[in-house]
Amino acid sequence: VTRTLTINREQQIEEGFAPEVSESDTAATPLDIVPLDLERVDGATTIPAGAIAATVTESTATDRTLQQVQLTLDLTQIQQSGEFKGMVLIRDGAQEQTVPLTIELKDAPTWPIAALSLGVLLGFGLSIYRAEGQERDRLVVQIGRIRTRMRADNALTFSFQTRLSAHLTMADTQLDDRWWAEARASISSALAIWQKWLQYREDWLTQTEYIQALPEVARQRGVPDTMPYGQFIFRALDDLEKQVADYATPQQVRDKLVVLQEQVGHYHLALNALSQLEFRGLLPSDQQYWQHQRAHLDAQLNELDPSNPQALAQWQDQLQNAQQEFAAAVQQATATSPNAELETAQGRSLQLPTPSFSMAIPAVSEAALSSSQRVARARWRLIAVNWASRTIAIGLFAFAGFTQLYSPRATFGADPLADYFALMAWGLGAETTRSSIVKVIQDLGVSLPKQ
Repeated sequence: VTRTLTINREQQIEEGFAPEVSESDTAATPLDIVPLDLERVDGATTIPAGAIAATVTESTATDRTLQQVQLTLDLTQIQQSGEFKGMVLIRDGAQEQTVPLTIELKDAPTWPIAALSLGVLLGFGLSIYRAEGQERDRLVVQIGRIRTRMRADNALTFSFQTRLSAHLTMADTQLDDRWWAEARASISSALAIWQKWLQYREDWLTQTEYIQALPEVARQRGVPDTMPYGQFIFRALDDLEKQVADYATPQQVRDKLVVLQEQVGHYHLALNALSQLEFRGLLPSDQQYWQHQRAHLDAQLNELDPSNPQALAQWQDQLQNAQQEFAAAVQQATATSPNAELETAQGRSLQLPTPSFSMAIPAVSEAALSSSQRVARARWRLIAVNWASRTIAIGLFAFAGFTQLYSPRATFGADPLADYFALMAWGLGAETTRSSIVKVIQDLGVSLPKQ
């Protein structure tokens, strides 16, 4: 009868096992038990006979036909696990008998559990990287490429540089918050602006240079930057320079410039028309009136909104009427008595309007401030639930793999490379399967927490 012993390396180094050996002889001669070397079934190693100690115990049977033999293994002399087979020689006086012996030795569960857990952890890490890290790295690379191209183009205008930097900064913030879709949208917007810049690069530069030159041209033509009319034009030019990147084509920018250029031209023509109201040939009383009249028209001109052509047309009508009245006053100057002229001038004198131009300060909306303590508690709850769920998942997967790959195998560790890598592969595959199932369910629209 073959005696099979299954031994776990986690047991004590010396552990007793008691197979029973039947004796047909009832003689009182003491038995001599001689263990022989046990060879592993693949012949790779052996258990030396010196690692096996045999002890015959007192028989408890009344007829003393059974003797009990206790074998003790010294596991320190056995380096590898596996299935070992050999013989135990039993001598009883002149008689000898061999008993086949099989020992199945497996590794202690500490390292198998560690290997399995490592596989599950690697699977978790791979899943997390595929779910978040891979996407983040891809987006970070795209952001870096755009910034590198921006730094390499020294001619990049202020508007395009500002818009690109704004989108890329927003993408960085969204990446920190793990808003992948929003970050992709911001990067796509930045790429669209960059491609637009490359497509019309020379035209953008030409229009921008003209925008920067037009304010000086306006000043040379008498447009004041302290009056509403001039402030509107200079502010529009400043805004246009900042907003160039918002237009689809340079032609749209040029159309805006044409309008502003016309507004500068209208002001210049209006100044020339006012300058024709000279006071020579008028009586002193009429000169005072026309000084007020001219100042009144000049103030009205500076108060005009350049973008309102109807207001400009009305002002031009007033100027034309004033010119006609002025011409008539010159012709009648010699026929008017000094007293009547003075009374008429006093009756027609105009009070100069006070320029009234103001910018409304936009209201600032106040964001509701959340309680810092409530936010801190919520953050800790999220962290605790996240790590607890991952720990439970790792434990369950490790236990399942342990019961399937380690516990049923009596010789686990006989082939360390295959056995341990099988555990790691199982853990990695289990996590990958879990991750795939969660993703499929999420794609179906079922809300599950991300692990």
